[in-house]
Amino acid sequence: MEGRRRQLRNAGTEAALAAPCLRRRTRFAVATARREIHGDPLHRTALPPTLQGFFHGTGRAYSDDLPRQEFGQFATLLRTPTVPVIDPSFSFIAKVLPWTDHIFLLDSRNGLLLFGHLAPDADDTPPDLGFIVCNPATEQWVAVPGCGCVDDDLSLILLTTHVSLLFDPAQSSHFHLVLFWDDLDIDGTTLTTVHTYSSEAGVWSHSENDDWSEEERQGPWEWWRRRDIFTDSSSLCGSSRALVDGLLYLILGRDRILRVDAEGKTRRVIAAPSIHVDSETYVVFVGQSQGLLHCIVEEGHEGVPLSHLASDDPRMRWSYGLSVWVLQGSDTQQWTFKHRMTNLQLFGNRSYRCMLEYHVVTMHPDRNLIFFVRHRDARMISYDMDRQEVQALQSFRDNFGPITLFNRITLTPYVPYLSELFLGVIGAHKAVEVLL
Repeated sequence: MEGRRRQLRNAGTEAALAAPCLRRRTRFAVATARREIHGDPLHRTALPPTLQGFFHGTGRAYSDDLPRQEFGQFATLLRTPTVPVIDPSFSFIAKVLPWTDHIFLLDSRNGLLLFGHLAPDADDTPPDLGFIVCNPATEQWVAVPGCGCVDDDLSLILLTTHVSLLFDPAQSSHFHLVLFWDDLDIDGTTLTTVHTYSSEAGVWSHSENDDWSEEERQGPWEWWRRRDIFTDSSSLCGSSRALVDGLLYLILGRDRILRVDAEGKTRRVIAAPSIHVDSETYVVFVGQSQGLLHCIVEEGHEGVPLSHLASDDPRMRWSYGLSVWVLQGSDTQQWTFKHRMTNLQLFGNRSYRCMLEYHVVTMHPDRNLIFFVRHRDARMISYDMDRQEVQALQSFRDNFGPITLFNRITLTPYVPYLSELFLGVIGAHKAVEVLL
């Protein structure tokens, strides 16, 4: 009987993850509280279905100094394989842009994808870093010029540049880019400059130019932008980020979360949830789920030396599990405890370390479901917080082998957005016709 119950529970999980195959230009509504018809009467649209799967690469690197593509493959969450709605190779972009091997996936937000694009220069100078914002469901894209202030050394691009896509179709058809660039001086001091782009204005603004006043540059929450890299670990960490109520949240250091607006101005630096008095926590993920900001922290063993728990080197940190916390509103700093899971539940081992033996991919936008990649066998797993069940999903071992600190896999979540409002309002930007 117990075996029968377990089988039914697993079937229910798979059914909930499955979704009907969607056709291009289809109009539909999803019966959830968040996914309602929105927009003005002339541009009224329906929000798309929920999480469909993940873009990922093949594990192949072009050279030591060029970023990986991180696309070309798609790991679907559909139970029954179907004809893909989207082209994971994005050949419609490759047909019209030069040097297409140097397009790489950076971020996704509510159906739009952000790519970096290294365009060759006619004078044999270092290529310029530009951007592409793309809607795979309609095969439409917009080219965004570079901000003009990133490293000439290509190998440093992803180390010194942290760029995020902001797009919420419930609020606007326009998107924003927020780019943080670490300007490192020879004496070890770093100034993180802020550069933002609005698709409505079509131009970049810069924190160190006249776009920001001196008062804004010296604001009470801008202290983190000036630091000594040898003594201060207050830098942006990881690739997880969240957009909630028009505000962007990013991990700052190991125990703080940064809240910024679409202009890149810091609204608040929020302390991470504190678990135990005599042990420290390590923020491993921030994301949006069910309209709220969620934070996942790695909990250390009580009594373990704080220097080990506080280390930025994952080989020096030991953990016994993870806990999930929710921020109830943008006007509060109060975390509410939601769930706790042990490493034994998740991985069958008491001591597991994030980034070294696993990493968090994302949280489901509509369910209490977390996705991980287990490094030893390069397998994606999901954990259902309501049922407290682990489910093994796709393995990436054939392409990547075991995941290590130097052999990483990046999975970019994808929620399709079928409306053409994205490009219709922008108007002047170039679109590629969809061939049905």
